[in-house]
Amino acid sequence: SVGRFTYLNPSMEAFLGRTLAEFNSTSFESDFEWRRWIHPEDYEQVAAEWARCVKTGNQFVSEHRQRGAEGIYRWFRVVGRPSLDGKGTVTGWYGQTVDIEEQKRAEREYRDRTLELSLLVDMTPSHLWRLTPDGTTTLVNKRMADFLGLEVLDENTLETIMNTIFHPDDAG
Repeated sequence: SVGRFTYLNPSMEAFLGRTLAEFNSTSFESDFEWRRWIHPEDYEQVAAEWARCVKTGNQFVSEHRQRGAEGIYRWFRVVGRPSLDGKGTVTGWYGQTVDIEEQKRAEREYRDRTLELSLLVDMTPSHLWRLTPDGTTTLVNKRMADFLGLEVLDENTLETIMNTIFHPDDAG
């Protein structure tokens, strides 16, 4: 049946708290009934992508949360590649599951710190901007944007800020 495992490495068996035989003994309601191990918020997307890959024979790639033996979810990157016979028919799948929980945690912390820094920069009671070594503007705080009458700071706006705030005779 599609979705049955023929091998689980020891670390995945330990994470799931089940051997391969125990894992596959579960009653599968459909071709993709891993609902109890995949986070409810991720399940529909993962199931739809798996169904698409089974139908097309394309590689399966997903980042989603999986529940371990203790009931705690961790982020994993899962890649499944089809094994094809001489006629191009899928005969099985080879998969790799990599724990990326620490990567996801670091990404969240980076986003949180970036947001916090952005809020602090915007609260600074002066005009602040950051330039790259070649002079490209990469950051303007809200106070400076308001002073310049800029509502949206996009890439094109940032590139032209230095040209708008300095007199041409002083910009060179």
